Amino acid sequence: MKKRNIYLIACMISAVASINSYAAVIVSDVASSIGVSADGVSLNGYLASLDTAPVGFTMTGGSLSATNTNAGNVIGVYSDSLDAVVNISGGTMNVVESGVGDATLTRMNDHQDSLTISGGTFNATETGDGAIYGIRMIRDGDVTISGGTFNFSQDDSSVGNIFTGGGAAAPLINLSGGLFNNLDQFDTHVSLSDSAHMIIDVLSNTSTGLTYDVNGVIQEAAGTISGTLADGNAFSFVFETLESSQISVIGDLTVDLVTPSELSMYHATGAGSTTGTVDAVHTSSTNLDVTITISDQSDANAFTVVSATPQTLTNETTELAFKFDNTVAALAFGETATGLVTIAWAETGGGASGTNFITLSATVGEKIYGTFITVDDFPVFNLTAYTNTVGGTVQRLRHTGENTTSAGQTFTIPEGSTTTVSRLSVWINSIESFDADSTHEIKLWLGEYTNDTPGAAYAFEFFDMAGKEFGKTHLTFDLTSDVTLPPGDYAFQLAWTTADATHDMTLFRTTDASDYDAGSRLNGAGAELPFAAATTAGSGLRFAIHSRSDAEWVDMGTVFPTGDDIVASMDTTNSANILMRNVSGLGIRVPGQSFALASETTLSAITIQSGADASFNGNSIHELDLWIVGLDDGLSNNVPLWVDAVVLSSETMTNGNFYKIDFSDITLPAGSYGIEVEWVYENSNHILNWKTSDGSVDEYADGYMLYQSGFGVKAPFDETANDKDLIFALHKLVAEVGFDAWIEGFGLVGDDLLPETDVEPDGLDNLMEYALGGNPTNDDAAVVSPKTYTEDDGGTDYFYHFSDQRTDDASLTFTLGATDNLVTTAPDTNDVSFVGESATANNYKTVTNRTEATPSAKFIQLKVQKD
Repeated sequence: MKKRNIYLIACMISAVASINSYAAVIVSDVASSIGVSADGVSLNGYLASLDTAPVGFTMTGGSLSATNTNAGNVIGVYSDSLDAVVNISGGTMNVVESGVGDATLTRMNDHQDSLTISGGTFNATETGDGAIYGIRMIRDGDVTISGGTFNFSQDDSSVGNIFTGGGAAAPLINLSGGLFNNLDQFDTHVSLSDSAHMIIDVLSNTSTGLTYDVNGVIQEAAGTISGTLADGNAFSFVFETLESSQISVIGDLTVDLVTPSELSMYHATGAGSTTGTVDAVHTSSTNLDVTITISDQSDANAFTVVSATPQTLTNETTELAFKFDNTVAALAFGETATGLVTIAWAETGGGASGTNFITLSATVGEKIYGTFITVDDFPVFNLTAYTNTVGGTVQRLRHTGENTTSAGQTFTIPEGSTTTVSRLSVWINSIESFDADSTHEIKLWLGEYTNDTPGAAYAFEFFDMAGKEFGKTHLTFDLTSDVTLPPGDYAFQLAWTTADATHDMTLFRTTDASDYDAGSRLNGAGAELPFAAATTAGSGLRFAIHSRSDAEWVDMGTVFPTGDDIVASMDTTNSANILMRNVSGLGIRVPGQSFALASETTLSAITIQSGADASFNGNSIHELDLWIVGLDDGLSNNVPLWVDAVVLSSETMTNGNFYKIDFSDITLPAGSYGIEVEWVYENSNHILNWKTSDGSVDEYADGYMLYQSGFGVKAPFDETANDKDLIFALHKLVAEVGFDAWIEGFGLVGDDLLPETDVEPDGLDNLMEYALGGNPTNDDAAVVSPKTYTEDDGGTDYFYHFSDQRTDDASLTFTLGATDNLVTTAPDTNDVSFVGESATANNYKTVTNRTEATPSAKFIQLKVQKD
């Protein structure tokens, strides 16, 4: 059977003689219908589509109907014209499709179409296998709906949309009125392409499952939004096919209670319980009294309410917590438990009331395995909470079959100090050795801990100790994913997963409780995590919580950095490239550079040179980790000391440019070290080239390039010496000395410390000595004072002035002016022109200026001021 399309209201007129040559079509009071018979023969094929540009269609009344019973489509208003303008303010439109075609009220098929609906009744019925559409925009255009009634009816086999965009559609939909009935029968109510946008204007009493920000922009890709339009009519839409933040809500958006309406938890295999939270949000002018219950549990009593119930919500946002206990449900990997939360709420003292629901689910997933490193010295990188003293007693961490003890430590993130945690460290006091053929796993739980009770979990990971040997060292657990902790009270807890005679580890404790007064030690009697226990008075663990402190990425241009802050560097014209990569299927490559420090130094940054163009977008995570390792015992025994990170959100790199990574300052004693840079995550775009020497000569005598490649490679790594170097500059922190510290360094006292004092005297006061590089205790004016000379330039005689000027004190101001009389005429700064300056050396540079020489006397005056 041949499929035929029926287009209704292509040109349905009451007073126009010719239907094929028109500028506008007007429908006011006619009643007409068309249909398709059972044999598929259509009436006139299609009447007259809007296919002559520009064309207008206006409907203010009347009744138009179209019916299809076989393979064709039924379309109310069909436009295939560029710049078509359709206005509907009244009348009734009916489309009925009972075959395998589609029932569509309006379809705008071309660019820049405009559809405005302010009234009328629109009925779409689909009883066959086709789809039902309210408004279908095939390309871009504007849709404005301020009124009208839309009725939809379809069976369970049909799919439908109230608004949809096909292909490259990017319509702008403005909704401020109208009544939409039976939308709950649609499987997909709104389907918009990535560039489309929908604006819902002036809402009130709205209940939504969508996440939105303070400006009302929907941020999630699915959910339900419902409420009351400006004219008092109700609406409800389900958004299931969205590709970006395309829904804007303007006006009074009020979320009655809970966002989101679904809470899905991930429960790691081996964990005892998992806690999840949702935010109860309301904008009522009064408090809300709520009662929280859980019903319809697939596994009886597996879910419980952690939050108080009943309770009164006094804040606009209140966190509600729910716990899943797998010791009750006993689910295996891949299994899911479900439940339904009912929140009955009422305004305190009487007023509005209602009920909200949250569907609960908890799925048991695979174990998450983190990595760990051993650090001999106390790990100093990015400390958020720690204690570094050692007492005479220890905390047991054991699961031998006869005795089981878990361990933990509470800590606090203070107000105003939201912290991203990447690693945790404890100090092992015992000697450990685990065979490679048995299961030796430590599990780590990190989460909220208040009133001696664990709350929501932020991390639950496992660490494989099989085949490892270590002892009397710091064990640093590197989390798979960083966790962000807002201000509050927390704890981490450790336990063995299985019983084994070798699972008996001792952890160092501190001297007394005052070593860390924002938390204390936890001692558990079993192997389940998390456990509830009272904090143990007297001492805590020796521990460290390491935050993620993002470094800063700075484009330095094409000039290799020089200056007093460079502690080690290598630059050469004989260059090659080395690859830094983390791409699926291609393996990982991690470069680095070893270096030496002759004395204690505070490092602050490293500059490296790009060997190729590169760019990164803000839609993915592009993060580099920087490791500093100690190499005094050789490359095969490197000691991780410190780590920082830099995120490349939307950066663009240029071949040949130098890029400086400003990281968190770290003070290191004299010795040999290495710095290694790696991609944290796998991404097809994670390829960078860094310039190196070509290996023809040993350019940097105190170090060499570090490099490792392969699958599963991760810094810090062991590596042998290399005959190349990175092109690099390592920056140290150069403290601003300041005048006070400088003058005190000469052993002066009393008035001799004042800026205006000339101690020797040699004609230069202390401030001028400081600014020009002199010594206030030596008669050195002849050496330090500015110098002058005259010189012809193009036939004009000039009077030149040059002096050394301090560069490491931003509070100093150097002003130069010329005058013919120092007594009666102030120096004119406009009579002096800048000639040039030297490179900075030892915090000073030489600056040269000049003024035109005249037959009469002329003076150049240098004035130094300190803010």
